[in-house]
Amino acid sequence: MFGACEQPARVFSIGGRAVAGVVRGAEAIGFAPIGFGTLAERLTLRRTRLLFLAAYLQFFLVPDTGRGDDATCATCHKSQTTALAASVHGDLRCQACHQGSDTYSLTPDGLATYAPALDRPAFDHGPDFAGTPARKDIPKLCGDCHANVERMNPYGLRTDQLARYWTSGHGKTLSASGDERVAVCVDCHGNHDVLPDNEPASRTHPLNVPDTCGVCHADPRLMSEFDLAVAVVDEYRQSVHGRLLFEQQDIG
Repeated sequence: MFGACEQPARVFSIGGRAVAGVVRGAEAIGFAPIGFGTLAERLTLRRTRLLFLAAYLQFFLVPDTGRGDDATCATCHKSQTTALAASVHGDLRCQACHQGSDTYSLTPDGLATYAPALDRPAFDHGPDFAGTPARKDIPKLCGDCHANVERMNPYGLRTDQLARYWTSGHGKTLSASGDERVAVCVDCHGNHDVLPDNEPASRTHPLNVPDTCGVCHADPRLMSEFDLAVAVVDEYRQSVHGRLLFEQQDIG
């Protein structure tokens, strides 16, 4: 019954009282007192022995490869969770946008299969998992918080952003045709790595806005599909506003 590193029960002395124990390597992992005389002590001894047996079965007879370990989103999605933790949404749980469970029970073999970032098979996150939101759903997903006065009040943030988006050229096109090539919230602000607009690395920092807009509006192929000119980004850079922004760092 005992494994290579396990020894049968031995008798130890603890605090002057004899106890029986099982040893794994150099570690004694369970004890049962012996030598009680009264009925209460014998009942206690019996109960302790049963608990000791249960502990033995748990630790020695259940194969290690069969034990479940709690895997979190960070176990497999390290880069996303790291970016999220450093973002303005660092206090949000992944489930706020993707749903699903907080933890998943995986065997060591399962962790070895799914944890690597490359060439891993699809993982079943359960029936409540929403996955990556469809682009057409992103404005409403963001708006569930950002158009909610009660939620935004503690941060002093405006709550008209969703309404303003739907009145923009991007929002009108998405609403009218469902064309998912138009910009949605994550294209301008990022997804897991959203930063405050006063951070130099933020996509919405005033010095970065022309480049952010230029990802789409300076793309000849994409703009040709909407019959829009790509010169607008360079024209802005050369304008009085662009020169003030880039040459004098005037973000006013």
